Amino acid sequence: MTKTELKENITKINKLLRSDSYEAGIELIKTLDDPEITKGVLNSVKSKVMKFLKQRDYNAIDKGIELVRTLNKSMIFESLLEGCSIDV
Repeated sequence: MTKTELKENITKINKLLRSDSYEAGIELIKTLDDPEITKGVLNSVKSKVMKFLKQRDYNAIDKGIELVRTLNKSMIFESLLEGCSIDV
C-alpha cells in the first residue's frame, strides 16, 4: 500500500468512525490489519469507545468494551489505559 493509499484509507476510516456507521470503520480496521492504519485512526477509535464507556447505561458500556475486544490491538488497549495504575 502506497503512502497516498494509506492516507486515504485512514481518512475514510476516521470519517466512518465519527459517523453513525462506525461499525463499518471497525470492520475495515480489522480487515486491513495494518499497524499504520491502527495508529492513524487511534484517536477516533479511542473517542468512540470513550463515548460508550462514559454513559450510565450498562449496555452502552458493554458495547464499548466489545469494540475494543473485537479489534484486539495492543496499541488501542495501551492508549485507553494510559495514565492508569494500580497501587499495591
